Amino acid sequence: MDVKSEAMNDERDEQSGRFKQKYDPEQILEAVREEDGGATASEVADRLDAPRRSIHTRLSQLHEHGRLGKRDVGPSVLWTVADTEER
Repeated sequence: MDVKSEAMNDERDEQSGRFKQKYDPEQILEAVREEDGGATASEVADRLDAPRRSIHTRLSQLHEHGRLGKRDVGPSVLWTVADTEER
């Protein structure tokens, strides 16, 4: 999914005209924390009642910024909260 169509899933800020992220990074981190040992994109999407593709994009962004770790588990990716994010 390209950035333009991804932004279509988000709401526009009335003052700035920019798109707001529909799924706050803190909500996503909390959803990963709530799954013992990590979570798949599907588990986070189910928890937030969100499209899996949108959540996967957000998880990847959080990983790029060092807030999530990831590892392959069979055909799935398991996302974990980075040590710097632990409460």
